[in-house]
Amino acid sequence: MLVSKPDDWQVHQNLGLALAQLGDMREAAEQFRRGVILRPGSADLHYNLGVALGRQGRMEEAVEEYREALRIDPAYKEAQAALAVAGGQRR
Repeated sequence: MLVSKPDDWQVHQNLGLALAQLGDMREAAEQFRRGVILRPGSADLHYNLGVALGRQGRMEEAVEEYREALRIDPAYKEAQAALAVAGGQRR
């Protein structure tokens, strides 16, 4: 997918969110992953990547991303809840 500002993490986040809304979780995850590369300290990007991975059934990877979001922001309620759910589905 062509992105006009490939070095802008916000562009990747916004595009990932739009793709997730459209149901394209594979491409959404790719955009979130690109955003994480540019801004690894973003709890939101890690959380959103986890959601996209989880919706693809990639629970081990999703759990890693939720944990990273919580490492960055321990009070991130959505990541806490997602980790609780995904952790139970990994088996």
